[in-house]
Order: sequence, then C-alpha cells, then structure tokens
Amino acid sequence: MTTQLLVTSTAAEGLLATAAAEAGLLDVADRLVVVPGTDDVERAAAAVGDDAVELVVGTSSLPVGRALSRHLGDAPVTLLAVGATAYGPTYGALQGRLAKRVRQVLHLDLVPELEPLLLDERDVPTRPVPLAGVRALAAALPSPGPVPDPTTLVLGRSAAWGGGLDRDDRTDLLVAMVQRCAEAGHSRIVLLLDEDTPDRVRRPLDKAAAAARADLTLVTDDGPVEAWLALDGVGLVVGSATEDLLVARSVFGRRVAQLDSEVVLKHLDAADDPRRVAATLVAATVPDLRTWTAHPGGQDPVPLDLTGLLGTVAYTMQPGLLAARRAASIGFLEVHPKIRQRFLRKRWLSELRLPGGKRKVHKTLG
Repeated sequence: MTTQLLVTSTAAEGLLATAAAEAGLLDVADRLVVVPGTDDVERAAAAVGDDAVELVVGTSSLPVGRALSRHLGDAPVTLLAVGATAYGPTYGALQGRLAKRVRQVLHLDLVPELEPLLLDERDVPTRPVPLAGVRALAAALPSPGPVPDPTTLVLGRSAAWGGGLDRDDRTDLLVAMVQRCAEAGHSRIVLLLDEDTPDRVRRPLDKAAAAARADLTLVTDDGPVEAWLALDGVGLVVGSATEDLLVARSVFGRRVAQLDSEVVLKHLDAADDPRRVAATLVAATVPDLRTWTAHPGGQDPVPLDLTGLLGTVAYTMQPGLLAARRAASIGFLEVHPKIRQRFLRKRWLSELRLPGGKRKVHKTLG
C-alpha cells in the first residue's frame, strides 16, 4: 500500500497540487493524507505505518515538510513551488536533508522565457503544471463577487512588503495606486486589504478616492486571491512587487500594472529574502502604472536579459550555494550598470565584492 502525505497550508499550494494530480504529474497513491500544520505531524507519521510513502510539500509549508521528513527516513519528496519561488535560489528552509530527497519540482510557468533555478544546483528536474487546470480550479472556488465589468482589482495586502515598507509608506503606496488608477480612467476599483487594516489607513484611501472621483470598494478578505482573479468583471489588476501579478497575467490572462516595485525591492533588507525574486520579476516585466495615463493599456518595460538578471540576483541571495555563478554574475553586472542600480543594493554588492559596490571586485569570494 502507498500513502501520499500532502503538506499544504495555503490555497495556492492546494490549487497547484490538485492541478498537478489531474494532469498526471503526481503518482496515484492508495491513500492521501493532508497535513496542514505542525500539530498534525505526529499523527500523520504514525498513520503511515509500514506503507510506502511519498511527501508532497508546498514551498509555503517547508517547516512542516522538514518535520515530517525527520520521521519518515528516505521518503521521496515532490516540491510544489508556488508563485515565483521556482525562479529563485534554494533558500535556507529547503537546504539540507529535505533538499536531498526532492525528486521533482512542480511549478507554474509564470515567465516562459525563464528556466527555474530552484534546486538547480542538485539537478532536480522541474515540471510545469498546466495553467488551464489551475484556472479551472480557481473558477470553482467560492466566489467573492460578482463585480461590475470592468473593475480594477488592486492588490493591497501587505505580504509582499512586510518588514520592508513602514506603515506610512504602505499607506502612501496604496493611496498612490488608487490615484494613478483613477488618472488612467480606471475609476471603478476594488482594493483588497489585510483583515486587520486599521481606520488610519482606510481614511486616506477614502479621501483620495473622493478627490479622484473614483468608485472605491475596500475589501478586508483573507480568502484566496485566485478567487478574485477568476471573476469575469476584472479588467485590470494592479499591485506592487507581488507575485500575484504574475499569476494574474499568466494564469488568468489579466492585464496587469505595477507601481514602485523597485522601491519595495530596495527596502527588503535581508539579501536572502525570498520575496526579492517576485519583486524583481514584477519590476522587470510588468508595465508601470504611471504609463497607463499616456498609453492606453500601459507601456511595456524595456526588455531585459531576464536569465542574466535572475541568475545574478540568485547569486547575491545565496553566494555560498551558487559559487559557480559568480563569474557570470560579475560579467553581467559589469555590462549592465543601469540594471544593477535598479535591482541591487550597493551594500549587497559591496559585501560580495561585486561590480557596483564600494569595494574592489574579486574573482572569488572569501
């Protein structure tokens, strides 16, 4: 008998796992056990008994996956790389024993011209999950709508900015998104906020909407963003530095715009913050909301060498793990000074002795 332990704690992981199973990318097991949190680890491990077992672990649920792997010996692991995580380096929570057992990475092909980097140093194969399958599953989620057609959906939840922008900066960014949407003629707006958003944030938003003559609806909802993206009336999706913009564009075919993603990127203090991957991709590939005023539909960003950019960003995030990428990163930064100014903080470059920093460039580190 075979048992599959599905370790998921978010809707995005659940959608990805279900779509992968429907596409035949996951082995069919005799029994499926869902493990949503650390409190369920002991129960799940005991339930396996003498069964052959496989772990299917979402990247948002790695602590639970690591705890289970300690109980289950050499059980093989399939990794569900949600959002933009497949395009970044193998971060600390995945390194070690769990990484050694991963036999495949399943992901959404959100940036078709990019090859995933996650676990690339271990030559783990990556397999894209059909986007249509995820889209169909999202459409079947409980609907938060309907919304009038067309509606601009603004993604204002703070997960992409937490620890980066302070409270006032977050409020200013939300106000600017509402104002810019209205200026571009997108005045019917639904703004998704965190459930605990205080009145001191809501008041400036209502004031800005009134001044811009925008029809603004504030929604404090912690439900899956995919349910909103699947609504028929959504004509434009706006956000900052969030991987949900990439999902909206690639999975749901929505028009997307971003504002100040580079600012958010520069405020993520830790060099190895996994959110740097999504922020970089959004800043590099999603039209700036400011351009929608002069160009209906927005103006596409200037094309970049995304492979070189993401490879270099990944190296600065995990220089020890990706030491083999140092020479290529130095070469990329030397050739593209404007790009390094946009996407990489001078402090990080200095610490790693890379071009653009304040210290002499070294061919090797340490």
